[in-house]
Amino acid sequence: MSYFHYTLVVCSTSHQNDINFMAISYNFSSGYNHSLLLFCSRAVQMLFEIMSTYSAQEQRSFLQFVTGSPRLPVGGFRSLNPPLTIVRKAIDPPLNPDDFLPSVMTCVNYLKLPDYSSQDFMRNKLRQAASEGQQSFHLS
Repeated sequence: MSYFHYTLVVCSTSHQNDINFMAISYNFSSGYNHSLLLFCSRAVQMLFEIMSTYSAQEQRSFLQFVTGSPRLPVGGFRSLNPPLTIVRKAIDPPLNPDDFLPSVMTCVNYLKLPDYSSQDFMRNKLRQAASEGQQSFHLS
């Protein structure tokens, strides 16, 4: 069995990019919420749509950014301990959320995501945060 096939079977990565699977694998708090098939938070829906299009390299970068590791544990997202929690990053008016990057607390798998105006903004900010945040540590 090849390493790729082993990872696919053991780590359940075959459906990691499925939006419904993501919805039941993550926690939401502080401004973002969801229900299984009907998303209540526009930002959560945009995040899942973006993540569902990620290439293998983009998946590794995102995982490294939010968890500190480029790989999921055996069992995939549902096996993260603590589970990945997505919260709204508080931005007070008149400041614009589009001017801020998402931030994370990797020790508790906690993603603080601004409520971006569009999916394109979110995609670009996630990419920027994941690439610029590699190999660094900052308090947020």
